[in-house]
Amino acid sequence: MKSPRWTTPSHPELESGTRALPLLLGICLLAAPSGGVLAADAQGRPLLSEEDFLGEMPVVSSATRMAQPLSETPAATTIIDRQMIEATGARSIVDVFRLVPGMLVGYESGNRPVVTTHGFGEVFARRMQVLIDGRSVYVPAYGGVPWADLPLALEDIERIEVVRGPNAASYGANSFLGIISITTRKPRDAQGTQAKLSAGTQSIRDAVVHTGDHVGKLDYHLTVGLQQDNGFHVRHDRQQHQFLTTSLSYPLGDSDGVEAQFGYSGGQNEKGYFDNASNGPRDQQVISRYEQLRWRRDLGQGNNLSLQFYHNYHETDEQFTTAPILISAPPLPPFSVQVPINYDVTSERYDLELQNAFGISRDLRGVWGLGWRVDQVVSPGFLGTSGPQENRAQRVFLNMEWRTTRDLTLNAGAMWEHDQIVGGDLSPRIALNYQLTPRQTLRASVSRATRNPVLVEEQGNLRFCVNPSCSVFDQFVLSSGGLEPEKTVSREIGYFARVISNLTLDLRVYQDKLSGLIGTYVRPFPDLDTQVKDFRNGDSATVNGFEAQATYRPNFKDRLILGYAHMHIKSSDVDQKYSDSAPQGSGSLLWIHNLSDRYLASLAYYYVGGMAFLDSKPVEPVRRLDLRLARTYRMGKVNGDIALVVQSALGRYDEYYPPTMQENEFARRMFITLGMNFR
Repeated sequence: MKSPRWTTPSHPELESGTRALPLLLGICLLAAPSGGVLAADAQGRPLLSEEDFLGEMPVVSSATRMAQPLSETPAATTIIDRQMIEATGARSIVDVFRLVPGMLVGYESGNRPVVTTHGFGEVFARRMQVLIDGRSVYVPAYGGVPWADLPLALEDIERIEVVRGPNAASYGANSFLGIISITTRKPRDAQGTQAKLSAGTQSIRDAVVHTGDHVGKLDYHLTVGLQQDNGFHVRHDRQQHQFLTTSLSYPLGDSDGVEAQFGYSGGQNEKGYFDNASNGPRDQQVISRYEQLRWRRDLGQGNNLSLQFYHNYHETDEQFTTAPILISAPPLPPFSVQVPINYDVTSERYDLELQNAFGISRDLRGVWGLGWRVDQVVSPGFLGTSGPQENRAQRVFLNMEWRTTRDLTLNAGAMWEHDQIVGGDLSPRIALNYQLTPRQTLRASVSRATRNPVLVEEQGNLRFCVNPSCSVFDQFVLSSGGLEPEKTVSREIGYFARVISNLTLDLRVYQDKLSGLIGTYVRPFPDLDTQVKDFRNGDSATVNGFEAQATYRPNFKDRLILGYAHMHIKSSDVDQKYSDSAPQGSGSLLWIHNLSDRYLASLAYYYVGGMAFLDSKPVEPVRRLDLRLARTYRMGKVNGDIALVVQSALGRYDEYYPPTMQENEFARRMFITLGMNFR
């Protein structure tokens, strides 16, 4: 029987404040007194301290798994600290990434953020690794990160490191275009009780409470919270989530310690469109949780041994019935039917890793490790079977740092991985860092990385049954399988300088050559007069780019962070339009200013040139201005701050344009936050 056709259900899933409020905020910024001592945060810490002004070279660990000064890393790395996170006024962690050169942020809907770097962005952005305290949050079913569903409070984040380039030598496949490594506060650093409440336009209602203490040698920290808003004014995309996280640490002796972390998030996302019979408005229920255990032993003289295990669980419940749809299936006469749709997906990941950091001599050190991973996915709708589908993987890695002379450092490393879908593969990297002067370093590196296909790409089978026996059906996706991993070879030259004690400059020129890019194409469906979507390694691309990042502290009251990226993608564009997926130019500016001993103001400006996400129509250049004005207070035993935040102060703009509907118009938003510290 001929397969019926109807509109494809698309799974990728007006309110603004008065015009006077941004003007009032600007007047407050200009009129507030500028004298006095430095402002402090809710915990009484100086917001711009002498250490910030004259501190040592920042140290990162995400590039090689070893702590290294920024000037000695083999890859360009952006650091986002606690103060920068607060100053942006962001409600969602994804908005913080707008500060990173080359990184792109968009919202396919109000509850579906998209984060990518150097282009190639879509709803399921599959080409970037994201770690939270060393735990990958990459979803094995369809790839990408469910940012809105993560059990993570923005207030718990201590630091973010973003490696702006492939890093598979350290973190394996899927560290394809870059990695984001998020570090949360340790229990010993989060003692006492704090609360934060937010309310504003778009029905913004957020609340989070943290409490930490110790019982004997046991330190603990607990966070509970909720977040909700109405999304975009033209979309059915309201979201409401509740979450809980806890972390524990316990010393086993002078050289041993154990850490445990647990988290849960549950909530509801609105999906669908009001004017689409086959993809109408509905609710999606979401559950996300994790458990993580880590044992660490200090072996002395910079040597240590650690063993980590974690389990991730992510579940979306999304079953619904379409509105009546007119079906044409000759030789039968046309008839109307309501079709049941099942978009349920359950993904689990089990991961065990042993790591050993060692030092051979004063000038030679390294880190090696072994890892085992099991991914399990249940998705009757997308995989065509109700049973769990599994993918097992193993990995071995080694990274070495050798200071060959006083001025020259060699970083070399590689990771070998093997999984059941693509077999084994090696991802190496080598880099030289040459110290031109005590304040200037030149870096040259070359690396290779892979991105393995996810289960939906390898085993996708999306079919919609018209009748209970499924003798009449429509097939939309049917994967032929046999996919190869995507590959990239990256070359870069970098320059890092501490021009003066309060000005740092990071420049990078790079070229990434990508091959075997996995995209969708349309092919005939066997034995039926219809066509289906399939996956293949059909495209290649070359990305040439330049990035600049600067941090400047002209005095104890001001801090400026600037970023700029220029990139150009040349692609075969056989299956997808990769060449338009990145803007030629983008930039950001964050200015933090102490107005007085009680007032702190910040301004964040972002510019993104015209582009198109892979599943979006082209959008015009975006200019966005966010403002924040905060005042500290003390009332008896309680202290804290109150802040006014204005997002998109310049007015409405479109940053994502789903092809199935009108543009997503991000309107001006305003909200007030109240922070309280009861310690």
